[in-house]
Formats: sequence, C-alpha cells, structure tokens
Amino acid sequence: MEFISKHLKKIISVLLVAICLFSLTACASKTERYVDKSLKSVKGVTLSVVVKDGDETVYSMDKQIDLIKGGANVTTETKRLNPNDFALKSETLSEFVADLTAKDVLRLNLSKDVIDGKKKSDVYNGTVEKTNANAFFSVEDARAGSDVTVKITFKRRKLQTIDLFYTLTSGRTVEMSAVYTY
Repeated sequence: MEFISKHLKKIISVLLVAICLFSLTACASKTERYVDKSLKSVKGVTLSVVVKDGDETVYSMDKQIDLIKGGANVTTETKRLNPNDFALKSETLSEFVADLTAKDVLRLNLSKDVIDGKKKSDVYNGTVEKTNANAFFSVEDARAGSDVTVKITFKRRKLQTIDLFYTLTSGRTVEMSAVYTY
C-alpha cells in the first residue's frame, strides 16, 4: 500500500510540474499566435531604426514596405552621420523586393526560452537577456551590450506595433519600431 502511495505521489508531482510548465508557456504561445496570425493579413509595415551615440543620432533608417502579390514595394531612407561635417547625410532607395512577406520584415524569436515577458490587456512587455539577443533577432551577431526591452501592442488581437530598445557593445543605443497596417 505504501508503494502505491509513493508511486501515486510521484505521478501527481509530475502532472503538477507539467501543468505549471504549460501555464508558464501559454502567455508567450498566445502572443506568438497573435503575431503569426496578424502577419498573414498585414498590408504594410513602417520600420524605423535610430542609433544614437549619447544624445546625437549617428544613423537612422525609415523603411516603408507596401506588401503586394508576389512581393513588396520598399522605400528606404537612410541617414548616416558624415564625419567631415557632422551632418546627417540622407539617401533614399525605392525598389521592388520579390517574395517579401510581413514575417520577413522583423524575424523575431518570441519563444519563452528566448524572451521573458507578460501580456496585460493589449500590451506585451518583455525582456531578452543580452546573451539571448542573437537568438531573438535570428542573427549571428546582434552586438547587444545590454538586455533588449520589447513592447508589442495589439488591437483586437491584431498586431499594431513592435518597439525595441537596447544598447550595442559600442555603447550606442538602438531604438527600433515597426508599425503594421491592415
């Protein structure tokens, strides 16, 4: 009888651990599902990146992506700090990118083992440890010198914005924002 009792306790313990693990991953899974489902119906994305050294902007990029059948019309304005006169030099490029989808614009890994966060109402706030930045951005070298702060907003379960903030290993700060239209 005692053997059955110990065996039953082990089974109950394992089940409780499984239930706890499932409930911990449910929030990220729901956020991932909302993002994935939203990206299927996105018509446009405005992506902005600003890199600052202290208070001074040293680089910025604004990209307007209009998704159409077979790809996207992309207009990119880039501004770089000119070291000769310390003014931002601007360049604009318009092109058609074949087979580009909304999912390709920001390839972020939102799995629970990469990002730690919580969704409250229509806002998901999370943090990615700098050691997980490469996995989060799906790149080999994100050059993250700090944790990445993540804010994802939804409206009626549809992705509206993704905002990211972090510091590079050089000490420069990066602010990235993606705004989605339907």
